[in-house]
Amino acid sequence: MSTLATELSEPIYEPPTLTLLDASAPVDFAYLQIESARLLRTCQYELALPYTLALLDSLKQLGNNNAYLSAFCQLMTIYEQAGIFPNYVESLSFAIEILGESAPAVEIAQTNLAIGRLYHLLEDFDQAQIYYAKSFEIQRHLLSDVLSPISYRYMAETYAAKDEMPEALESIGKSIHACNQVQNPLLIASSMNTFGDLLIVNNQMNGANRKFTLGLQAAQTAANPYERIRALIGLGIIHFKQNKVDLALSIWQQAYSLAARHHCHSLLAKVTRVLATTHKLQESYKVASEYFEIFIQEDKLLSLQSFATQLRNLESSQKIEIINRRNLQLRHEIQERMKSQAELEVLATTDPMTGLFNRRHFFTLTEHWCENATEIPLEISAMMIDIDHFKRINDEYGHPAGDEVLIKVAQAIQNALRTDDILCRYGGEEFSILLPNTNLMAAQQVAERVRQTVENMKIYYEDHVIQLTVSIGVADLLNSPKHSVMGLLGHADQALFKAKHKGRNCCAVFSSQNPSQD
Repeated sequence: MSTLATELSEPIYEPPTLTLLDASAPVDFAYLQIESARLLRTCQYELALPYTLALLDSLKQLGNNNAYLSAFCQLMTIYEQAGIFPNYVESLSFAIEILGESAPAVEIAQTNLAIGRLYHLLEDFDQAQIYYAKSFEIQRHLLSDVLSPISYRYMAETYAAKDEMPEALESIGKSIHACNQVQNPLLIASSMNTFGDLLIVNNQMNGANRKFTLGLQAAQTAANPYERIRALIGLGIIHFKQNKVDLALSIWQQAYSLAARHHCHSLLAKVTRVLATTHKLQESYKVASEYFEIFIQEDKLLSLQSFATQLRNLESSQKIEIINRRNLQLRHEIQERMKSQAELEVLATTDPMTGLFNRRHFFTLTEHWCENATEIPLEISAMMIDIDHFKRINDEYGHPAGDEVLIKVAQAIQNALRTDDILCRYGGEEFSILLPNTNLMAAQQVAERVRQTVENMKIYYEDHVIQLTVSIGVADLLNSPKHSVMGLLGHADQALFKAKHKGRNCCAVFSSQNPSQD
């Protein structure tokens, strides 16, 4: 392991056993609340987590639902700032059940904000805004502005993610105004740093510098490392854009050290990426390579896929209640719109016969991977697959048999692939596969496994047993023109032609020296 990566090896979700959390010990709720909040504020996530989980268990047993929701929101903040969401969050299901049963309260508004924030992290920004709107509705009903600083900041960040900058700047201005009313240094630091991020996007460097400086001062007053790191990253970006590269690297190194020390994985991924990119521009390739290695490791940790599945499942099973009983009709309309949007998305991205991604969506995914490969060194390969003599199947057994063959072959290919491989029906009897993080040699092995899987299949249709083979062309991005999607798939298609020319039922690899021959 590299020297830079060594300090990141400690897992934060296996904390030492604390005597306080012994189930047989008497529970001091006030102490748990105060101590868990203090540990979160000082970014001691490995300690804040068990205290907060213990607090949630105790409050659930006591039946104190509003306090439970407040602790749940604290737990979501720990997961976001630490940057690692577990595969399953037990408290999410109970929190959502409470939402559907409780009268308006500050904690209900706070929890709607927290769930909206989860959707923001999942990049479902429209859904995030639905929950934010519900939170604002409850706050107005209660005539309460205690959540205004964070509410408007969340809205600003979501507007910015949607490239709606005028609305983002208006919202962050409201957040700053609300912060000034309560004079909470941590809230001020958070909003100032977000303001700075927005001004960088608007290329207002002097204004951004002032906001980050105020954010850094407020974070130091609050003794909060997380916002200190955010401010340092922002100040580094400003100095870099002003061609003060050495100063930017020095500031980012401070941010890196703080993020590593406090296990802030979300910010650690961000700062290691800019460090790696900048060192590469400075031709410090060894240092850049070490930071890229850490970035890739941290970026993998940030995956929300399993947690997203849990949230979606709760939603689809109607355990999520985004509108209380007074707004039942509005809730129904929102759910119907969500259902229609989901159905449209499925129709737009999948092949109706096989259930695989369609060609258009495959191009979108492939473009995303190829663009990432230009920024981060990634090996990407692709395959084009064609069912041999497919027309004979249609002619001999009929088109319904051909459809059944396409479905069975699609399932067989999918079962032969790895988790990250992306399969689509390219058109007719052709399939295409994108293989992220895969060099040409590994791609050949996958292709041969697919070929053998199909060759060994027996498809039973009515009184017939149909056996068939496929031809496969393989290519990699490294040898593709300008590392482009069309170049990659074009080479794979040329390799497929080679496989057909060789007699079918085989795999061929694109050769840049002589692409039309073996």
